[in-house]
Amino acid sequence: MYIVCNDCLNGLTLKASPGRPGVMDGVPFQNVQLNRVARPIAITSHYYCDGSHQSACFGNDGTSIKFKNVFISGITGYVKFI
Repeated sequence: MYIVCNDCLNGLTLKASPGRPGVMDGVPFQNVQLNRVARPIAITSHYYCDGSHQSACFGNDGTSIKFKNVFISGITGYVKFI
């Protein structure tokens, strides 16, 4: 089975807030078709930066989530430039 995303801004995304420690382990992305997607794959532990979270936005403050065993396979499609 395929998941299809047409004309999307974001495709496959893993993200976490600063200051929320832990481990994200064993995440599979499989059999996805991304057509005209601006940002096909994004993996980030620092997507939210404001005045109260600045220490987590620069360098390693030791509070970010850890990503392990992220599996990406069977991804097809093409990028839309924005």
